Amino acid sequence: MANPLFYIGDAHTAHVALSNPTSRDIKYSATLAVGNVSEIRSIDIGAGEEGTVDFFIADVLPATEGEYDVFLSVKVGDRTVYPKKSIGKITMAAVPRVEVLGITWD
Repeated sequence: MANPLFYIGDAHTAHVALSNPTSRDIKYSATLAVGNVSEIRSIDIGAGEEGTVDFFIADVLPATEGEYDVFLSVKVGDRTVYPKKSIGKITMAAVPRVEVLGITWD
């Protein structure tokens, strides 16, 4: 599958699905990182249930063209339960532009 293509300056929301395989309710702290910037979100997931944590990543997306790894890490309190790993890639591109040079008629 091709990397998602995002244009510099655009805003997007990343939806990360998580599951709680334990027998108790847990409050997770998930960190999504792209390039040098990261965003942290918390989510409560009930015992044996699934949840989705949403990251509004307008300020997290790089401002330079290129391919970037998207990293995720998850903690419960101070304990890391999912160490920082690449969970995908994105491609950043300059916003398409055009210059109108004029019009001619026959």
